[in-house]
Amino acid sequence: MEPRIREDLKKSQKALDATRVSTLRLLLAKLTNEKIALRKDSLTDEEELKCIQSEIKKRKEASEMYRAGGRLESADKENSERIILEEYMPAQASDEELIAVINEVKNTLGVVDKSAFGKVMGQVMAKVKGRADGGRVKALIEKVLGT
Repeated sequence: MEPRIREDLKKSQKALDATRVSTLRLLLAKLTNEKIALRKDSLTDEEELKCIQSEIKKRKEASEMYRAGGRLESADKENSERIILEEYMPAQASDEELIAVINEVKNTLGVVDKSAFGKVMGQVMAKVKGRADGGRVKALIEKVLGT
């Protein structure tokens, strides 16, 4: 994925798209820092997705905080960056797909009540790797388990 990001950065620089350029530079810096932290020459696809998810989450939270504080211009900037980052994520799973995975895990584990919420959450998140936000999965599990 990193070569694609680098290529997109070059295209963005030629197109003079300042928001995309700064967002992709920050993402490449995050990936480089992760490589250094893990003492690796390259990251696996899963590690790259984890970094991108982390950056998306930061932008989403910052946007919400700016909106709450009345700083709409800053919120819009964060939202624009989040949209750019989401282009590098796999297609998001629909609610129906997630509910099917939740029910599959629930049946496999023999879950009958909300006491096994953590086990269900962990296995569902492992199955949907990067295709669903944790908050969304949590809400659907609560709905299915009746918590």
